[in-house]
Amino acid sequence: MLRIDSWSDFNDGFVDREMLSGLDVAVLWVTKVAIGLTGLSGIISKLTNKFHYCKYQRGIKNVSG
Repeated sequence: MLRIDSWSDFNDGFVDREMLSGLDVAVLWVTKVAIGLTGLSGIISKLTNKFHYCKYQRGIKNVSG
């Protein structure tokens, strides 16, 4: 985990532009993955609901003859 305590970390060269650029890309990538997983979970939820609805409808048909 990267921890930046003060501006001296920048001034002393501990954190440079390349490291910040890499972190920016990593955060962007993680954000895109999270958004994708959120969308995927919505699709899975809809499919699951549809599956249960169809199962419920088949049960009603079996009971009503």
